[in-house]
Amino acid sequence: MTPQTKGIKDLHELKEFLQNDAEKEYSLVSLFKRFSCKQTVELFQRFKTKGISFNEAILKLILMTVGQMTIFRGINMEGDSPVAGKDAFYGLKNNPLTDWRMIVMAMVIRFETLKKHSVVNVGNMIRCLIADDTAMQKRGKTLEGISRIWDHVFHRSILGFKGLVLSLWDGVSFIPVDFSLHNEKGKNPEKPFGLSKKVARGRYSKKRPDNTPGSLRKKELEKSKITSLIEMIDRTLKQRIKAEYLLVDSWFMCEELLRFIFEKPGMFILGMCKMGNAKYDLEKKSGDSMHWLRYCKRSMKVKRSRKIGAHYYILDVGYKGMQVRLFFSQYRNQTTWNLLLTDNLQLSFDEAIRIYQIRWGIEVFFYAKYIVMQSKPFLQLAVA
Repeated sequence: MTPQTKGIKDLHELKEFLQNDAEKEYSLVSLFKRFSCKQTVELFQRFKTKGISFNEAILKLILMTVGQMTIFRGINMEGDSPVAGKDAFYGLKNNPLTDWRMIVMAMVIRFETLKKHSVVNVGNMIRCLIADDTAMQKRGKTLEGISRIWDHVFHRSILGFKGLVLSLWDGVSFIPVDFSLHNEKGKNPEKPFGLSKKVARGRYSKKRPDNTPGSLRKKELEKSKITSLIEMIDRTLKQRIKAEYLLVDSWFMCEELLRFIFEKPGMFILGMCKMGNAKYDLEKKSGDSMHWLRYCKRSMKVKRSRKIGAHYYILDVGYKGMQVRLFFSQYRNQTTWNLLLTDNLQLSFDEAIRIYQIRWGIEVFFYAKYIVMQSKPFLQLAVA
């Protein structure tokens, strides 16, 4: 991947978007209305709310969230005749029968339908599924399922959850399609979940009916992120949402995920790899990534991409019975080498970098929430 900082605080285009008067008119309210159709209305009617339609309750919760408001504050700012009381919103959020995953997928399918009637011609743009996780910091030690997690951006332990997101890039739009929350149990039995045993026992607990969306989501907290990601991709593909590539960073690149995608016809994986101990096979010999990098330096002439500004080698090897292509690359002013892996043996280096850079969209998505919450237009929308 081309050199770039992990921090994403320089995304000035997001601030300009929110400060532009013309863009303000395209509000969340008008956008939400476009997603209303017979199928979504029928779906939402299945969820019971008190004194308010499910559609309106969802919209209000979205506006309160981006406005960085509690439900109590949002209701009070509506004056003496609020649309609904706090129980309507808390009842919706706390109901174990509310299937948030199905709601998100319904919106994605509706988006795909709207896009077919759009004047924007996507053409033959590459469609990619993008997976990544983000640290979600929290304060209360009594929150259900809370744990200490490792924040890879700031390299320290924080209290919170890991949010795993699967998204779709269709060549024009970036759309989140599925998500899950995870905690980290840790390896120290004396401090489960990074907490003292007394604090861990004092976390909130709620009994839910078996096999309801709420109980399944609770069980998902301690599930492996790789397992959860594979289930997300499988659900997405079953909804006939097609993609040519799955883009991941080095944390997710493992045998289990690679084999899952390897067995999916018409879909490839493309991701960064650590220059670690994973063994690759070539000509009846086996070695790690550094071994094969030295092999390339000895037996191949290094190639140069003027467009990207990098020197690189391409090597096709075997990995756990699967044929994969390795891209070793070194960029300007760098002394270290990077490793990119794909199971598409026809992919060129320039094309691999062009496709992998699409993954940057999910970093923008994670950071956008902080920009949005600081925007005055959205604070005004939240009480409109």
